[in-house]
Amino acid sequence: MSLVTSCSTATGAYADFACFYDRYVAHDHYATWVFELLDAAARHGFAGGSALDVGCGTGLSTAPLTERCAAVAACEPVEQMARLAERRLPGVRVHRAPVTELGALGAFDLVLMINDVVNYVPGSELDAAFAQLAANLAPSGVLVFDANTLATYRGIFARTDIRVAGDVLFVWRGRCRPSFGPGERAEATLDAFVGAGPPIRSRHVQFHHPPGRIEAALRRAGLRVTESYADRSAPKHIYIATPEPQKGVRRDQGQEGTEGPADPVHHQGRLIAR
Repeated sequence: MSLVTSCSTATGAYADFACFYDRYVAHDHYATWVFELLDAAARHGFAGGSALDVGCGTGLSTAPLTERCAAVAACEPVEQMARLAERRLPGVRVHRAPVTELGALGAFDLVLMINDVVNYVPGSELDAAFAQLAANLAPSGVLVFDANTLATYRGIFARTDIRVAGDVLFVWRGRCRPSFGPGERAEATLDAFVGAGPPIRSRHVQFHHPPGRIEAALRRAGLRVTESYADRSAPKHIYIATPEPQKGVRRDQGQEGTEGPADPVHHQGRLIAR
């Protein structure tokens, strides 16, 4: 039995699929979404300084950052995806590492981690992931990331979806039950059919992280959630976190929850600032 890690789940999902990725996710509102996240970060002190895009994929999420940030770097663990990001953004350095092994890349004013990156991290590595993110934040920096909700796994991950993009037929097959529970592991396959040849298959393994568990792991990394809201276009939540006054101090108070919020003002489908 192979060990499932954040690096192995990302590689299994995207290594062979990299050349199809942009066609599968392409839509007209991608940059708009990133700009909205930058506006949210601005509410918590981000003023257009340096930014790090973690799990940047082919650079779709990184490109809008170059329009609003003074300096931009990116990180992507899958070599095939990282190369495509470098082609898209020749002036941006793309580091190769999973979120759990970022190392010391800098002290960034903004760290962005979107498109399910946190859900490719097993629960046993969640603390390591947030510790690495915290270590790359400036003392007044802002972390912005998204996380899939139970609705994601009971919906998208529990059905089959077929779409066509040019000469490619994509078939998504979710493997979850409609009764998928908090903290469970989710699986799906995505096949790309081109011509009469065999499909290119990517296997997606994700992990649902209840809000209470996410917030507890953030606290242990010396971060606190300053805003959380439901994304308007997908069944996921956006989290905005900033360093505690004493950055890096581990805090263990609070209990990990299931699907219920740690604080009742969170997760109500509207913007909430604390």
